[in-house]
Amino acid sequence: MSHRELLSEQALLETLNAELSKHAECQDCQFTGTIHKVANPPLNGCNWKTSLVVKGRPTDPQACGNTAADVIVSIANRFNLE
Repeated sequence: MSHRELLSEQALLETLNAELSKHAECQDCQFTGTIHKVANPPLNGCNWKTSLVVKGRPTDPQACGNTAADVIVSIANRFNLE
């Protein structure tokens, strides 16, 4: 059974943005908007919608998009919304 730490929406957004900022191609970018809870999450799964908006001025938009997707997967495997 996987265990995910519970975070507030603000803390989850901050965690996502902190991870995104570690990547050179995304340093001027951030996730924005509201993170929504999933009504019926899968057992042992992520309880928030992983379709998020990234805004900013990436040095390489394609690479930043790929990195952002990887960041979401990584964070979704470790954290859930309170």
